[in-house]
Amino acid sequence: MSKPHHPQCGEAQHLFVKEIRAKADLQQQAFFKKNDWCRVAPSDGRQTSLVGDNPSILLDSLHIKDIAVWVPHLLVPNHVPSCPHCRSSECVDINSAKWIKSPKILYGLWTHRYLDTKKYRCHAVSCGGWFCGHNERSLEIDARKLVGVFNFRVSNGFAVDECLYSYITNHSRDSTASLHNRIALMTADKHLEDASFYFKAIELKQVKKPSQKKQSTLDAFLTTDFELSAARKRRKKLSDELQRLQQELECKQRQHEADVELVDIFKRKSSRNHRGLPFRGLGEAKMLLLLGRHITTAKELLDCDGTDPAIKESWKDIVQACCDSINSQIKRLRNQIKDLTDSNLWAELDVLIHSESNDNDPVAETTNQSARPWKPPPFSSMSHRSGCNARCIPKSSIDRLITSDFQCRKPIQEDKMRGTQCKELMKIDWNYKLAPKIKVCTGRGQSFSPFKSCITTR
Repeated sequence: MSKPHHPQCGEAQHLFVKEIRAKADLQQQAFFKKNDWCRVAPSDGRQTSLVGDNPSILLDSLHIKDIAVWVPHLLVPNHVPSCPHCRSSECVDINSAKWIKSPKILYGLWTHRYLDTKKYRCHAVSCGGWFCGHNERSLEIDARKLVGVFNFRVSNGFAVDECLYSYITNHSRDSTASLHNRIALMTADKHLEDASFYFKAIELKQVKKPSQKKQSTLDAFLTTDFELSAARKRRKKLSDELQRLQQELECKQRQHEADVELVDIFKRKSSRNHRGLPFRGLGEAKMLLLLGRHITTAKELLDCDGTDPAIKESWKDIVQACCDSINSQIKRLRNQIKDLTDSNLWAELDVLIHSESNDNDPVAETTNQSARPWKPPPFSSMSHRSGCNARCIPKSSIDRLITSDFQCRKPIQEDKMRGTQCKELMKIDWNYKLAPKIKVCTGRGQSFSPFKSCITTR
């Protein structure tokens, strides 16, 4: 049974991707005649004008990033992408093409967007596999047809647009940290500009109210009785504490009933990244000795009859002390749960909550008080998981771009050097040490072998 697929973006972005894919499948080439495939933006988002009487900006559209929709057989006339395995396009079926699971993150100089494409199937006998439209080898094979059309740098897990790629390669002599800091500052400036536009749209009342609640975080702005009283807060706190103790008790009981594999403890103790491990006093050498005696678990060590002189009684005492410690923790948790459930505080809080509900008549409140005005939610922070308003390219990706750019430019530089004509060829030898038979005498009984750096030119 396959696992359910979770999109790598927010809900609003995921719905926008599905909408663009449906339009592209329906309109085919007509969709790309109306829209720029490199940057397909929402119609009611950041590019919307603030002039008008009716609100025209949706809240979710401010979290939506543009999409680069790369469908090569629709963008380039009479083009069929080549298979990267068999290096041919004869057996590639463009009619069975389907969209990939999730678009790639396309990093830019100020903000990021998404690169979406379709995957194609090659029906060749020697191949028979699927490949994406932005596959690096496929783009390399079709480079003559796609030159000037697809200008993005594609890699495993991410992609880089032409502006960011040019900025990184032309500043490759700078350190990676300085490059990352500059790009992060530019991303932060763009994020602040979007936030200022958002609050300006709220001030001018150009933001549409949501038709239905989609996020639980917006309930505080859309309901009138979202604030809990002191008694309700206290009862909720007690419920959370009781639930935490019960979960901890279940965890300790499972730990007490289960057996401990000595191999796992040995692997964790051999690594210095783990602390607070059980069986303190049984080191790696003792673990290997037990495993050599075919004692693989803690219960087998406790059941050992003591006939083997290599196995000490103190080792069994260490394991027994660990089990006794878990038993004491289980007893302590049971006593805490019993004291909390038998407390009279639950009945007192129920009486207070019941009296509050009787005092607050919903009919009187609706007639005497006016409805709470609707307030839009605050602008989300940077790198928000559901919004993803700003993502900056990491330092490791910058290093990969600089390294790959050097590998691409090296053959070009070598070809240029081979094509350069010169009338005189000079050979340079670098010597850092003289011959060992050469000795220098500075006085009676004082001689040494000199070291000297020199360049010999022929």
